[in-house]
Order: sequence, then structure tokens, then C-alpha cells
Amino acid sequence: MDSSLISMLQRRVDKAIIDVIFEIPHAAYYLFDEPEKVWKKGDIEGPLLLVKRSQEPYFYITILNKQTLSNFHQPVSMEAQFDKKMPQLLYIRDRNKGVYGIWSPSAELLDQLLNKLGEIQHIDSQSRMLKSLLDIGGESQLIVNSRSPDSISEPKQQEFRESKQQEYRETKQQEYREAKQQEYREQKQPEYREQKQPEYREQKQPEFRESKQQEFKPANIMKQSEENILKPEFFQKGIQFEDEETSSLGREKLKEAIVALANSDEFLDLVLQALRSKGFN
Repeated sequence: MDSSLISMLQRRVDKAIIDVIFEIPHAAYYLFDEPEKVWKKGDIEGPLLLVKRSQEPYFYITILNKQTLSNFHQPVSMEAQFDKKMPQLLYIRDRNKGVYGIWSPSAELLDQLLNKLGEIQHIDSQSRMLKSLLDIGGESQLIVNSRSPDSISEPKQQEFRESKQQEYRETKQQEYREAKQQEYREQKQPEYREQKQPEYREQKQPEFRESKQQEFKPANIMKQSEENILKPEFFQKGIQFEDEETSSLGREKLKEAIVALANSDEFLDLVLQALRSKGFN
């Protein structure tokens, strides 16, 4: 950075200029005549500078006019379109100013300038995107206006990336934990069932046997005396059912009742008492 050039520009052109990004020794301003569809040379001609400022607009092109005191200024932002229609003419379309161009005898320098302008517009686009994403406005606008786009974008981009990375890590960690928990459950559930089934069976079998014994214990048989139970007529007669349709079901229930009686301590006590009363010891 040429400090003497910067001081001169601050005195004569713009006190907010802090740096010169690019320069072309000689350039001329051309205006495009829409009705006639021709380029017409303007009254601005001299060295072209691409400068950086400490406030908005942060970058602009200026031609230091040698013919008059009126210089050329074009802010570099997304509102302006820069292109090359001819080798030595930089085409500019501005929403507010219309269509005009900058001519230079050096097509190579114009190409380099066009590349610089593209880089700056990319920075401006990123800055606008970050402002939108981070909802920069209101009180923050004072901070934005006092700093250049690159000084704003780098910390904010870093902050944005870190927040997104943290959010991504938390999401992945949650997914990992859920996957591991599901895997653990699938692995442990069979082991748990195998462990609990014997305990459950051991606990429920006595209850089941008692409930079945109670369910299939014929009350009318248990109420009879031991003498009647041992009479042959009892077994010959059996249990009479009301109709033939229920006889099959009744026989099955009778079988279950006999099995239940065979396992009943109370019934066995009655049989023993009856046998003893008949003289069997």
C-alpha cells in the first residue's frame, strides 16, 4: 500500500478510502446510447482505481478525471453487472445508472479487473447471505456498517460453521445413542426372556395346578361319603349328561376331573379313610 497515494485520495477524492486493490494507468468512460444502439465516449478519462473503503459501499471503481473536476464512481455490489462485450471494453449494467462501459488499451488489465470485481461480488453475496441467515439487523446494523465485508464475514462464517458443526455432532450423537440402545435391547431381550421364563413357570405352575384342580373338582362327588364313593355302582353309573350333544364334551371334562381328583390330596384322604373303614390298612 502506497501511503502517499492513500493520503492523496483521502484528501482529494474520499476520506473513507483505506486501500487501493487494483489500478489501470489509463481508462475512459463510455455511455451506451439505447435508441441508437451505439457506444459514445464520455468526458471522463484518466487512471482507474479499484479502492477499498472503511464504510459502505466498501468497494468501488473510480476514474480520476484529467479533463474536468468530475470523477467517475461505480460501487461494486450485487446491484451491478460486470462483463466484457469487447476485448478492450468493460461492460457495466447498473440498476440505477443504466448501461455504460470502461475502455482501456490493455485487454489483459481489463481481464484482471473483471476477476477482482467477481471476487468482491462473491464476498458481498456471502455477506448478504450471512446477514439473512443470522438475522443481522436492528442494533447489529451499526456494527455491520462500521466494518468491511471481509472483516464481518470471516468471524461470522466461523461462528456459523461452528454452530452447524455442533448441531451436526449433537444430531449424530443422538442417532448413535438410539442405535446402540436399540441394539442393546435386541441383544438383551432374548436373554431376559430366557432367564425369566423358568422363574415365571416355577411361580405360575403351582397356581395353575391349584386353579385347575379347583375348577375340575366335582362338588357333588366330594360331598358324598366314602362308602358311596367306593361302591361299584358309582363308577358304573358315572355322570349323566342332559343330551347327546354335550356327552362328548362332558366325557372330556370328566377325564380332566378324574385327573384332577387323582392329584387332589383331599380326595386321596377320603379314599384312605374309606379303605380303612373297610378294614384295609
